Amino acid sequence: MPKVSIIVPNYNHEKFLKGRLDSIVHQTFTDFELIILDDHSSDDSVSIISTYQTQYPNLIRFVPSTKNSGSPFKQWDRGIALAKGELIWIAESDDLSSISFLEYSVPFFERNENLGMVVVKSNAIDATGGQISEFHPMFNGYESKLFKATSSGLNYFNGDEFVKDYLAYKCLIPNVSGTLFRKSAYLNAGGLNLNFKRNGDYDLYFRMLYQSDIGFLNKSLNSTRYHDDKLTASNNAQSFKEVSTILKPVFDKLKLSASKRLEIMSFYFTVYKYDIFLNDAFTFKEKVTIFQNLSNLSGLLHFKFLKLLLQRGRINLSKIIKS
Repeated sequence: MPKVSIIVPNYNHEKFLKGRLDSIVHQTFTDFELIILDDHSSDDSVSIISTYQTQYPNLIRFVPSTKNSGSPFKQWDRGIALAKGELIWIAESDDLSSISFLEYSVPFFERNENLGMVVVKSNAIDATGGQISEFHPMFNGYESKLFKATSSGLNYFNGDEFVKDYLAYKCLIPNVSGTLFRKSAYLNAGGLNLNFKRNGDYDLYFRMLYQSDIGFLNKSLNSTRYHDDKLTASNNAQSFKEVSTILKPVFDKLKLSASKRLEIMSFYFTVYKYDIFLNDAFTFKEKVTIFQNLSNLSGLLHFKFLKLLLQRGRINLSKIIKS
């Protein structure tokens, strides 16, 4: 049985596939299997994958779909169900990694039986592979806290403490390609909630870390690629609704004060307000629905939202009262 199962979920990433697959098949740690999934791509992805499968027949399992699933998380879940390894690496098809990714990250699981996942330092690259930033943008302000030198090489966090002090504020596991985790931790957490279309990973990480620990490795072993496939405003609206649903039980479990809820939700409010609240593509009813989701998390943000819409002259106060 392989130690690691590497899962590459792909959809229409022909221009990135060769670089991604080369960074995997040349890993210096070799006790792994490679499962490549294709979600019914319309480009030349299948042909590229088939070439690699022919070249590495004993390494690669290729599992194409006959129709598009409409969800990357369905592909993740499908790959994990097929995986034989103790450890899982979901290596997204548009990202890149160092060929030493597994060599540096695998040993920590053998030393720490409660360790559920290791997150490596990730930089951000553009479509051509040029570096945009040394750290993934989501780590901004947290770099020195997460990626600091330790005697073991791994900055180790108790799972519950990491949820309370870090993950509740924002998803500081921002790129699954930069994460190696135990399959048992995934299964014990109940796996992915496939009802979530945009933030299924964030929901999963909370449940995994309630019962296992996490470590951050200060080695730049992963590259998150930013390219032309931008999220639309409607995707952002879906994301905001999902974040609201995910964080409500977390806030209740942690017994967070009203001021702490306001502090956390103000971040999301700032991130999404121009894409949703100030977007004329959304109807009044849609905006009120999102507003109600927000109110479940921080009643204090009611007033910010109401003020925002009143300033825009888009809303009738009587409608808010009736709703």
